[in-house]
Amino acid sequence: MAPHELADRPADRLGEGRLFVSGMPSRRTRAWIHNLEADPRLTFHLKAAVRADLPGRARIVSDPAEVARNWNRTDVDAMVQHSPLIEVQLEDPAA
Repeated sequence: MAPHELADRPADRLGEGRLFVSGMPSRRTRAWIHNLEADPRLTFHLKAAVRADLPGRARIVSDPAEVARNWNRTDVDAMVQHSPLIEVQLEDPAA
């Protein structure tokens, strides 16, 4: 299976040296989240000032306490349920 693709966008952020992404809240789980649950490999596309395609792995953050520590929101429970936080762990492309 080919790695999934994610592109950098304003919702992406670094927290203490970690990279997190999320989507817009939805009552149904988006297909890309189901895909990452089945296979966490991905390609992270940088499309702003720096252009690059970086290999990585996704980890869906499901612990509300961890989400709260890394996401400055007041609606953590709703976001965990409807728009989970995804930690992207970039890999060394030379490895």
